[in-house]
Amino acid sequence: RMGPRRGAGVDSDRAGEVLRHVRGARRERPGRKAARWESLRKEKEDVQSQLEERIYSLALAGQDVESKLKRERDDLKVAAAVKLSVDELTRRVEDLQRLTH
Repeated sequence: RMGPRRGAGVDSDRAGEVLRHVRGARRERPGRKAARWESLRKEKEDVQSQLEERIYSLALAGQDVESKLKRERDDLKVAAAVKLSVDELTRRVEDLQRLTH
């Protein structure tokens, strides 16, 4: 028998459908690829923006800490100078007391 087999049309219809789907998927790939790249680009920008904000925040915090430490250093210098003056005055008073007694 040389005629078409029974059911052969169904198989070829299915094969044609699969082929059209594959070809369609190939045509869609560049669009999907572009969308994926765009998504990755946006994600990269978001992460970069977050990092820049974090760096700025840390820089401000560092400036605050530096400022506080400088104030504390200056206060300690003043306190040390005052203590030295008090100690010096105490020694002078003691010397005077020894001389007068």
